This record gives sequence, structure tokens and C-alpha cells, in this order.
Amino acid sequence: MNYNNNCENVVFLWINQRNGKIYIGVQQNPNKKDWVYKCKFRTEKSMNNINEKTMPMSSEFYHDFLDLQDIFTSIIIYFNKEQEGFDFRNQLFKILLKNDLTYNKNGEIKSRINHTNKNSKVFDTLLELEKILNTKKDNLPEILYKVFNNYCEPDIFSTLCEDTSSTNNEITREKSEKEKKNIVIKSFCKCCHMELLQDGICQGSSRCDYYGEKAPIEERETKI
Repeated sequence: MNYNNNCENVVFLWINQRNGKIYIGVQQNPNKKDWVYKCKFRTEKSMNNINEKTMPMSSEFYHDFLDLQDIFTSIIIYFNKEQEGFDFRNQLFKILLKNDLTYNKNGEIKSRINHTNKNSKVFDTLLELEKILNTKKDNLPEILYKVFNNYCEPDIFSTLCEDTSSTNNEITREKSEKEKKNIVIKSFCKCCHMELLQDGICQGSSRCDYYGEKAPIEERETKI
């Protein structure tokens, strides 16, 4: 799909279609090519790897995503004004936390690239969501989907992405595209750099810290 790289901030929402819990991501425009896709790709890569150290998810998220194989609705919200994406993320986090509906653990987040000291914007949509969650506890995935899908106000709009799961995400889709071009992505142990078995178990050197266990992964492209 096409991503809008000309905005100031983006908020990513992954909504669990089973229980309504949300993982929230937020990113400031770093003025780099394809930055929206790359941020989404990087986050979904972390979702698929419980050994990820750069952007680790909570144990609860990994249980739902990897063990239960839950499917997540994926939505991107674009913000054309500086810092508003972070204001939105922080207000949404507080509402979801109060209702036990977030996988996130961090409280307030500010842009590391270009933080402003403007007063935080208050979003009427989130105030309405808070009222809804105070009275309704059923059909939460559907309620949250309706709130954030096709969400639009001046300088803010959302787009619906393809559903995300452990078997269908940006990583698996990119891998599929590369395989069509005879490019295979192989997984190697980050410790001993030997190729891993299909289940991620290291069978390289017995001196490796992860020998006989699931290892942290580094991926390399190989043309057939």
C-alpha cells in the first residue's frame, strides 16, 4: 500500500480482534525516505521475535500474537501538525490503561527529533471514546475499529492497513515479494553467525551461547 511520508507525526494502532487490546506506536517524521513503512516494518519485526532487544513487546503481547495467533487490525493515523501525534498517543494511552486495553507500558512519550513545548491538544474523539468505554464493555474490538477507521478532522486522517498476524505482516509480505524475484531471506544466529534451523534453534558451534536453543536472529538476503 502507499504511505504518506509528508506528514509530521504518525500513530500506529494494532487492535486485537479478539479482546480489543491495542499496541500503540508513534513516530516523528525523520526526513528519511519511506520512513512510515520502515517504522511499521521495524515494529512488526519486533512483534514476531520474542528475543528482540531493540523494541521488545510485553510478554502478554507475545502470548497473544505468537502463542494464541491472534489477528490484529492495523490502522495508521497521520498528523500534519508538529507534536499532535504524540499528544494523541499519550491521551489514548491513559484512556486504554485505565480500561486495561493496552499492551504498552510507557507513559508519556515526547518526540526525540523536534519536541515542542506547546500545550497538548485535547482530542474530542478521545473524550468520546473515554465515555463509551466507561459504559460499554462488550464488542470492544468493533467499537475501537469504528472510532479509528476513517477517522478524520482538520490536518488528521487515518488509513486502514492489511490485518497483522504472525503469518501475515510486513515481514512476511516483503519476504513473499522477494521470493518472487528469486531472493531468499535466511536466518542466522547473531552470536555464532551460523544458519538457524526453521524453528530458530541454533545448531552451530557448541561454544555458542545459544547452542540448542532459540537464538537472536540476523537476516541476510540470498539470491537463488
